[in-house]
Amino acid sequence: DIIAEGIPLGVRGGVPRDWPDYHSLSLSDEEIFPVAGPSYLARFGKPRTVEELATHRLIHLEEPYREAPTWDEWFASAGTSLRNAERGLRINDYALVIQAVMEGQGISLGWRHLVERLVASGLLVPVTDHVMRTGIGFHVIWPKNRDLSDNARKVRDWLVAQA
Repeated sequence: DIIAEGIPLGVRGGVPRDWPDYHSLSLSDEEIFPVAGPSYLARFGKPRTVEELATHRLIHLEEPYREAPTWDEWFASAGTSLRNAERGLRINDYALVIQAVMEGQGISLGWRHLVERLVASGLLVPVTDHVMRTGIGFHVIWPKNRDLSDNARKVRDWLVAQA
């Protein structure tokens, strides 16, 4: 709790309405898109459509401590009524999901802020053009009950400019 600890500002993931005691500025929206490893695509090919993607080996993230966006939600955001919740490998740790994808075990949903370097390096490949935006993002926050120092304001403004 940055108020109790006297910290001038922080970065938090979520939605600002959940933090009534803080000012916030958006740094990024959560963006999710399907990714595969090059070896998987070499064996099975890249899906040409969202509908074809549903026939591939999908890897599901099932975290025990939060509800992660699902394939069904991603398909719905792409404008399809496809449902694929029953098929595919289920893993409860995102790092292991990405490891399985890089090893060619299937296609998973990739959170842009977590996979962008792997995509840039060629270890992961986006498999469709559709990106799901969840409405959840990262925000720089600071308490409403305190003014920011000049240094904290400079850091806040720099973070926002980098976003």
